Amino acid sequence: MIFSNKAETRSQFFHELARLTGAGISISRASSVLNQNWRDPSVKAALHSLEKGLKEGETISGALAPALTGMESGIVDAAERGGKLVHGFKYLEDYYHLLGQTFTRMRAAAVYPLVMLHAAVLLPAMVAGVLAGWEVPVIGLSLALRLLVLWSVLALAGIAWRFLLKKGAHSLPVDRFLRRLPMAGRAREALGLARWSAVVYFHVISGQRISDGLRRAGQASDSAGLVLASRRAADDIEAGGEMGPALAAQPAFPHELSGALAAAEFTGTLDTETLQQSRYWISEAGLRLENTSRWLSGAFYGLVMLFTVIQIFRLATGYVQMVDGFMKDIGI
Repeated sequence: MIFSNKAETRSQFFHELARLTGAGISISRASSVLNQNWRDPSVKAALHSLEKGLKEGETISGALAPALTGMESGIVDAAERGGKLVHGFKYLEDYYHLLGQTFTRMRAAAVYPLVMLHAAVLLPAMVAGVLAGWEVPVIGLSLALRLLVLWSVLALAGIAWRFLLKKGAHSLPVDRFLRRLPMAGRAREALGLARWSAVVYFHVISGQRISDGLRRAGQASDSAGLVLASRRAADDIEAGGEMGPALAAQPAFPHELSGALAAAEFTGTLDTETLQQSRYWISEAGLRLENTSRWLSGAFYGLVMLFTVIQIFRLATGYVQMVDGFMKDIGI
């Protein structure tokens, strides 16, 4: 993947592709138009890859492959095969638009706890330095070092989380660990099922084999558990089984998903049901992400307040000891 991971950037990129191709403009011409308007180097690299691949005779999905995630690749490939390319771009636009809005609210909810954390780290150190008679440059250096440690800890926590998410796409133990996390595990599960359902939907409407769609959907889910479950379900279908029972036999798929798809397969409405499932899980992912954000903000705020109380207690204790020492020095 060679262009920005920001949801807003990806949403806008797919929005413009959908608008141009939906107006009857060829993908090569659309790529040229976008290349003139975008300044983001990563987007330009993606468009360059598209133009180069098309000139070499590749499919649209193949030409864009270096710039796409597993979900995007599965959707664009299936949509292209089924003549639903505009629909595929529009779906990806809506998907990233929802994620972008959700992440914006999550970042806003984290601002106040982060401000409190910085205050809890810096204010006691500053007051202690003043009471100890330190010079301003010394106090400034002390505060800078504390900030460096704090930012390093926060950065390492972010790096560790991204590492676990990436590892969870391929490692079953890590995937199981992430699934068991309170709140965040459920949000990640919903996102994985949203990606999974979307890829299956586009494979269904493009008339491709369900077993192939399940395998591609598993790869797009970024969940090792769903990858394995999808592969096993695909093997069962290729052995003569039906989709519903094949999915129901895999604990990774919730009953509301496998049951709905089993009924849709029986009634011949897999196309509408997979689309509904995809929309449901996208909506559910948004709700779970917001709930996770509120829960994490509350928990983080509680920890920050506890840390603040401890710092105030330590500061007060130090002040009392300093006063006691002063009183003893003057003989009182």
